[in-house]
Amino acid sequence: MDAKTDSAPAASPDASESATPAPAKAGWLTWLQASAHVAEIVGVILVVASLFFLSAQIQQNTTQLRRADLNATHDHWSAIRLFMAGDREHAAFWSASLNGAELDPPDQIRFNALMAEYARATFQIWDRNKSSNFDKDDFVRSAAPPLARVLCTAGGLHWWSQFRTEFPAGFAEEMDEVVAAMVLGPGSGDPQHPCGGPSPQPVTANG
Repeated sequence: MDAKTDSAPAASPDASESATPAPAKAGWLTWLQASAHVAEIVGVILVVASLFFLSAQIQQNTTQLRRADLNATHDHWSAIRLFMAGDREHAAFWSASLNGAELDPPDQIRFNALMAEYARATFQIWDRNKSSNFDKDDFVRSAAPPLARVLCTAGGLHWWSQFRTEFPAGFAEEMDEVVAAMVLGPGSGDPQHPCGGPSPQPVTANG
């Protein structure tokens, strides 16, 4: 018995030491993998949150740009409206010119300058509208009607036929559409305006 016991091979100290750390190493790798998964999930959450934040910022910026555009529209037309409303002579000249009155050369220059101011101011709004990717309806509702009410008159239509080609084709085409809709539709809302609605019927001898 003693001989067998003495002859049994003793456990190698190196083998026992190398087998002991295996569970600890496996736990460390598992922890690293779990940490990597958690980091990926956190990263996805941060990306989604960033997208929501950017979307909100873009929407807010678009609202501010639209408000600035509407303010610019008002500023563009204020000077022209005050020019007409502040002086009866100016208003009378403007009315006669739009209704096709014969103009001498100086008055023709004045009328051309006023029409150009109307059209150029409207074009600037149209150009900002396109570059800011606003809806087409924004321009049609807020900026095009003042010019359309002028272009549908006898004097305005004559001027537009002469100078229409000086403007970009897209702008000219949109203005033509607005003018056509104004003539066929309810027009300017003012029944006394040439674009205010259907032309009055002539009074007959029996009427």
